[in-house]
Amino acid sequence: MYCRFCGKELNDSDNFCVNCGQPAADIQNTAQSQNTQQANSGFYTQTDTVAAELIRKNKEYYIPVFHKLKSEGKYVSWNWPAFLAGPFWMVYRKLYLWAAGFMLVSLLLMIEGAGILLHVLAGLFGNYIYMKQIDDLTAQSKILSSNEQAEFVRKKGGVNTVAVIVIALLAAAFVVLIISLVIAFFNTSMFNSFNYYWWN
Repeated sequence: MYCRFCGKELNDSDNFCVNCGQPAADIQNTAQSQNTQQANSGFYTQTDTVAAELIRKNKEYYIPVFHKLKSEGKYVSWNWPAFLAGPFWMVYRKLYLWAAGFMLVSLLLMIEGAGILLHVLAGLFGNYIYMKQIDDLTAQSKILSSNEQAEFVRKKGGVNTVAVIVIALLAAAFVVLIISLVIAFFNTSMFNSFNYYWWN
């Protein structure tokens, strides 16, 4: 059970939320009504353990945000990590196709200000994009047996730190390569110019 006021995970024996102090009775009543709403509309709730297990890292932040987006019918909700890290955040959250699209568009545009615009769009729509992925994975997991569901959630959920590190290293290597080529080009140009003026 999760506190609807602050998102803190609670034990069934808790009388109050240890984080914000709200009475557990209020939280349980709200959770029951939200479960009914979820059954009728598919909205996320703090008690949706499948979604929480899929999100895993920072689920206390994302589940309430997802619920608010769905209940209010919104698409926009600011996400600082998505804005600042862009494709790296997407890879971290296993949004691989979105990360590939982000980097491809960045390379194709290559115009001043395009990169900032893409990061702003990621910040605005990152939560919604991530919510849709969790929504799809949750739906897929619920048709599986308990053992299959546990394995599915383990593989598909959580975050991918290793992939972020690998991509960051590849990006750094690419930048170093470009800088080396530029330096080599200018050095060759300067050498040719020197030879031209020296021998003529």
